[in-house]
Amino acid sequence: MTTAIRRRAAAVPFQMWWLALAYLLFVVYGSLVPLQLRVMEFAEAWGRFWSLAEQHSLRTSSVDWAVNIVLYVPLSFCWLGALWHRWQLGARLAASILVLLFGMLVSGGIEFAQLYVPSRTSSFNDIVANSLGSALGVLAWWLFGRRVHDWFASLQGGIARAEL
Repeated sequence: MTTAIRRRAAAVPFQMWWLALAYLLFVVYGSLVPLQLRVMEFAEAWGRFWSLAEQHSLRTSSVDWAVNIVLYVPLSFCWLGALWHRWQLGARLAASILVLLFGMLVSGGIEFAQLYVPSRTSSFNDIVANSLGSALGVLAWWLFGRRVHDWFASLQGGIARAEL
C-alpha cells in the first residue's frame, strides 16, 4: 500500500465521525418531533421513566419493533466505524462494547426525553428494540465494515480497485 493510499484510508474514521454524528442528530431529532415540551418536575419524570420497565409487555406492534431495530443499526454501525482503526482485537472488542452501551444510553435518554413531549410515548420495548438494533449494527460492522472502509477510501481521490 502506498503512502497516499494509507493517508486516504486513515482519513476514513474522520469521515465516519461526521456521518455518525449526523445520524445521531437525526435519531434524536426524529424521536422528539414535534419539539413542544410539557412542564414536568424532574422527580416525576424520573419516577415515570423507572416505572416503564414494570409496565412493559413485549407484545407490541411488530412494525414498531422493526422500526426501532432498523433505526439503531446504522447508528451503531457508523459509531463503530468511527472508533474502529488499526487496533488489536482486544481494542476492537472494547470499542464494540462501548458502542453497544452508547446505543443503550442514547435510547434510554431519548425515551426519558419523550416523557416531556406530550405527543410521544415512552416505552421500555423501544429501549429493548433499539438495543437489539445497536447489537445488529455492531455485528454488521464486524461483517461488512472493512468493505465500507475501503469504499470510503476509494472515494478519496479515485483509488483504483486493484490498489485496494
